[in-house]
Order: sequence, then C-alpha cells, then structure tokens
Amino acid sequence: MRLKTALTALAIAAMSVAAAPASWANSLTYQDVVFNLNAGAGNTLVLEINNVSSASGNWTGIKYLSAFSLNNIGVSSLSLDGWNQSSLQLNASGCSGGSSSNLCFTSTPSPLLLANDNTFTMAYTGTLDLSAPHLMVNFMISDTQDKKTGSNLSQTVSVPEPASLLLLGAGLAGIGIWRRKVSKG
Repeated sequence: MRLKTALTALAIAAMSVAAAPASWANSLTYQDVVFNLNAGAGNTLVLEINNVSSASGNWTGIKYLSAFSLNNIGVSSLSLDGWNQSSLQLNASGCSGGSSSNLCFTSTPSPLLLANDNTFTMAYTGTLDLSAPHLMVNFMISDTQDKKTGSNLSQTVSVPEPASLLLLGAGLAGIGIWRRKVSKG
C-alpha cells in the first residue's frame, strides 16, 4: 500500500514537471559566472548575471559589461532602459558585427560596472520563447575599450529536459522506498 502511495506521488510530481513552462529554469554557468534567463511579470524578460566576483579562467577579474545579445527568444522587440539596442551581431567591438536577428545591447555611454549579482529587466513585444535562448556577453576588466578579457561567451541558456528531472525524481523516490524498507526490516 505504501509503495502504491509513493508511486502515485511520483506520478503527480512527474506530471507537474512536464507541465511546467519552458521559462522556469533557463540557467547557464560558465567560468563560475551564473546566467539565469526567465520570464518576468507582464511582458518582461529578466537576465541575471550572478557570482561575478568569483569568475574564473579568462574571465578572472571581470568588472564591466560592455555588451550582450540574445537570440532565439521569439520576440519581435526588446528594450532595456539606458542601453542602445541593435540587430547586429555581438563581436569584440560590441554590437558591430554583421546583420543578424540578434537583439544586441551596448551599455552607454560607457561599460557598466558590475556588482556581484546583477539583474536586467527588459520589456518585450511578441511571443516569448525560452526553449533555447542564445546568449552572448562581452565582459571587461576595465572600462576602457582596449582591455577586454577573454573571448565573448556564445552559449545556449538551456532548460533541463523533463525526462532528466523525472529520472532524478524516480531515483530519489526509489532511495526513499528502499530506506523505508531497510529501517523496518
């Protein structure tokens, strides 16, 4: 009877995970910096850049963000107060690459001094699709254009697959059932 109850609870948890919106866990950790991208209230998109002071690799010592771009998010427009926006590709000089469907933002008039944890809330029009957003960033160690650090990040901010979460849940449920049997025996 207890096994049946545990399996029913697991099935309910699995259905709730499968029904979760695609925007609930877009996260990427790269060189110890954590990027989270989620739908906010109303028609807003929230980008968080966290753990900046612990950046590693060629990002060690980053202090400024000069530009970032988002692609594959399905919206027709995106705006961020205090930032210039263009549809050009992000490259080492900011939003000045070839034409693309990116939404590229450059901090004006100079690069933004970062805190350890940063939140950018952008307004959008259109239909947001966070199933496979592509993020590019350009960090700097000083506010001068000639001291960029490392190469631009160009990664997809992924959503965990429901099957992976179900497998994790099933494993945890199995451990719980096994432990309960062992403690009774």
